[in-house]
Amino acid sequence: MSFKLRILIVCHCFRDSEEVVRLISARKAIKTEQKEYRRRRK
Repeated sequence: MSFKLRILIVCHCFRDSEEVVRLISARKAIKTEQKEYRRRRK
């Protein structure tokens, strides 16, 4: 099994009455989103 960094774009919301995070959607980041993430992370 090889290791490969995967960057996801995730949409979520917090439930007010509970300590729960609700996952709405997730997808693989496109190349421009990956570049932006890496640029901001430095």
